[in-house]
Amino acid sequence: MGFREDIAAANVAPAASLTVPVEVNGKRYKLKFTKMLGTEYAAETLLHPPNIETSFGREYGYDIHSLSRAVAPRCGVLLDGKVEETLTPEEWADLFLALDGGAHEQIANTIFQLNEYSSAKAVAAARKVLDGTALNSVLRPV
Repeated sequence: MGFREDIAAANVAPAASLTVPVEVNGKRYKLKFTKMLGTEYAAETLLHPPNIETSFGREYGYDIHSLSRAVAPRCGVLLDGKVEETLTPEEWADLFLALDGGAHEQIANTIFQLNEYSSAKAVAAARKVLDGTALNSVLRPV
């Protein structure tokens, strides 16, 4: 498969998703978050200035918590068994008010993992392979 075929395949592949269990009013629910388009996620990061008092803000250049609250309505759904239920932005706002800090952190970490961390990990792995190949070609006996 060549470059153009890889692009076409990537654009039709199902997006990665992860679930987050949350507790609301003493009951357990599951939220499902799906990876966003890279252009959409990148544009959103620009709208959430970093808290430079945190290592995350200094390293990534945006506020993951405010970004997560903003994008949750676009990339998250409520799972009711196997049925995905879309929540309105108002319902998401109410949900965030009802959740504890730990749930906020899990949601932020999940959205970050899907949209930034997984990609960064893949790039780092590819870089190691490429660096190893380049290094091996220099060190390989002729």
